[in-house]
This record gives sequence, C-alpha cells and structure tokens, in this order.
Amino acid sequence: GVNWVDGEVIKINHTNGIITDLNLKDDSIIDSDFVFDCSGFARLIIDGVHNESWVSYNDYLMMNKAFTFFLPQTNQYGINDKTYTQMYSMNAGWMFQIPLQHRWGCGYVFNTDYLSVEDGKREIEEHLGHEIEIRKVFDFNPGTHKNSWVGNSISIGLSYGFIEPLEATSLMSTIMQLKKLIDFNFNETNKDLYNKWCYQINEQNLCFIRYHYLCER
Repeated sequence: GVNWVDGEVIKINHTNGIITDLNLKDDSIIDSDFVFDCSGFARLIIDGVHNESWVSYNDYLMMNKAFTFFLPQTNQYGINDKTYTQMYSMNAGWMFQIPLQHRWGCGYVFNTDYLSVEDGKREIEEHLGHEIEIRKVFDFNPGTHKNSWVGNSISIGLSYGFIEPLEATSLMSTIMQLKKLIDFNFNETNKDLYNKWCYQINEQNLCFIRYHYLCER
C-alpha cells in the first residue's frame, strides 16, 4: 500500500508551521499529513521552515573538521573473517580506517585550533609511511536542535543533530526516535514529551563521546 514517489522537492508549502504540500521539480504536488525531515545537514524543514533553535555542543566536544582518504585493500575478506574499524589517537584528534572489500575508507577528525588540513595530511603520511590523496574536507558543528517534532514534521538523523563523524550512536538514536513515535501512536498530545525524550537521548550521547576526551593531554 506504499506509493513511492522519486522526485526533487523544490518548495515546501506551509501555513502557521503546518506543512500542507510539497512542490516537486516535475510540477507535481504531494499533499502532506505528516513529514519526516531526512534532509541531513541541509535541514530543509527543521531550519528552513521552522527555524528551530540549535543547541551547540562546542563547549564539550573539541572536534570540528575532518578529511577523508582511501587506502588500497590487500585482503579479500571471507564471511567468517573478523573485520573491524581501526582507530588511532593523533596529535589533534583521531584517525579511522574502515575495511571494505575493495579499499580502506579512512579519515582524520580534528580541531582546527590546533591543526591545519595541510599539517594533518603530513601527520597521516608520517604515520603511514607514504603519501595520501585527500578526497573530501568538511566542517561540522556538534549539537542538536532543541525540538525534533515541530508542527506536523519530525527531524530525524543528521537533520536533528550531529555529534561526530563515525559516531554510531546516531544510528541507534534514529531507530529509537522512530520506535518512540510508534509507541506514542503519532499522537500530538505527546509532542512535548517526545521532544524532551529525544533531547535527553542526544545529551546522553554527548556525555558518552565526551568521556573519550577526558584525559591529561
């Protein structure tokens, strides 16, 4: 009974914070009763429509930039092989290496007050013993929106909040958001309780990640 529409939204129509319909690039219109904002960092609804307040975690988490690169994969993994992400503490943050069948997906997450991209690249190359090619550089601001459920829409995943790259509790909290919405049966009388519950989950995630940085360095 699901009607799948593959299209690009070019306009979000709303009245007093209630989204009424969506205009698509092909000139079609999608009527809306309830909308999930899954637009990632673009946050097209939670910011673009509702301008919901943002709570920054910058006072507690120090990382704010990352770059990614690839390494060649020399192992052909089998179904019974134990594969896992490797993490390394670096001068101004941490490096990750994720094994795939055809390559390693890698990156350096750091703080720009202590390291530039160029110096970070040199540090990685000294660590690995060879040159790397940076694929992507991105800035991020750790934090969360105060509310997820606003009007007839819910922001979920990256549109709701972000803590760090490769921060797996983001997947967990997304699933928990969906399950709690089902528990509340989409009942708007539970909106405030739902928002408080989601906000507390992100605060717990913040504390969990912060513990990784509590050291003498």
